[in-house]
Amino acid sequence: MDMMSEQEKRMGMGSELADIEMRQRAIVQLNPKIGALLDGEPREEWSNLVVEDEKNLRLIETTMTNFGVRVEPKPFTRDLTQLVENKFQDADASLLEKMGAYSLLKQAQVMCGHIVHKSVQLAKPDVKEALGMFEGVQASMAKQMGQISGIMEKVGTERIMGEEPASGMVNRLRDAAAAVAGAVMSKTAKPADEMSVLNVLRMDHAKAKTLVQEISKSTDPLDKNDLFYQLKLDLSAHSEAEEQTVYAHYRAYPDIAMRFQESWSEHDELRTVLDMISNLDPASELFRTRMGDLRELLNQHVDKEEDELFKLMQAKSDEAELQQLAANFIKLKGEIQERLSPHVADRSDEQRPSAPSAGL
Repeated sequence: MDMMSEQEKRMGMGSELADIEMRQRAIVQLNPKIGALLDGEPREEWSNLVVEDEKNLRLIETTMTNFGVRVEPKPFTRDLTQLVENKFQDADASLLEKMGAYSLLKQAQVMCGHIVHKSVQLAKPDVKEALGMFEGVQASMAKQMGQISGIMEKVGTERIMGEEPASGMVNRLRDAAAAVAGAVMSKTAKPADEMSVLNVLRMDHAKAKTLVQEISKSTDPLDKNDLFYQLKLDLSAHSEAEEQTVYAHYRAYPDIAMRFQESWSEHDELRTVLDMISNLDPASELFRTRMGDLRELLNQHVDKEEDELFKLMQAKSDEAELQQLAANFIKLKGEIQERLSPHVADRSDEQRPSAPSAGL
């Protein structure tokens, strides 16, 4: 097998995540339509799946933003989701037929989620950090397939025989094992809008530091180039989103406005160094020197922000406000990533920036 570049690997991961997000959006939209056709115990079970699916979608969105590589969903995925959605518009289709079509999306989620899980095991440390919370999503999706099978068994048997199916030991063991497998991660992971913005920013900081370390350790110029490409995209999206949400919010307080303005200026310094490195040969000594400058600036900025600004933010805001800021930040950051990424189709008339060259 031909060796793949780091950027190719990240593109592949981004593509799978984009497919998973598209299918999950379709699942969330279809869930109420199935729920409306169920009654009794199956409807109660389904209502729990609805809540879990909505949480999983937000976790997937947060994971994609943490990862930072935006790629368009594949045409096949678009076609599959459209096919399933069309089946729900068919007045002649039975509930079981609709649930069968729906289960295609769920099965694809489980398989592709497992592939992402296995790929993460071979990925760079920053990817492991960015996709950590996806483990909970994967466990949840795998568990749900057993639950959906059980609901379809009940609905189908009742429709055919007029009574519920026998409840066997195998079925009970299967449900119990699946529930245990996903219980811990699916309950502890939180989407961005349920997290404090302080934790969201810490996650970004940790990933950026990890990327800098990876670039420093790498001896392959192409690998360095791909990792720096990721670092610049991450820092560009992070800094712009942070300025427009977090910094803009706290600059409204006169007593601390100057401190947030200083951090804004530090972002400008980091962007200047990133632009300088972008034009350098990753194999050159100057690239290594400038990366050292970047590491120092980044560490100083992060340490000051987490030691000083975070305390100011906590003093001025309650937990609900910090969670709202997290939601605002993660939403804007995702939009900026799509604007900056050359791998996402332009949805406006504006010219999308070209991919950075040379070092980036």
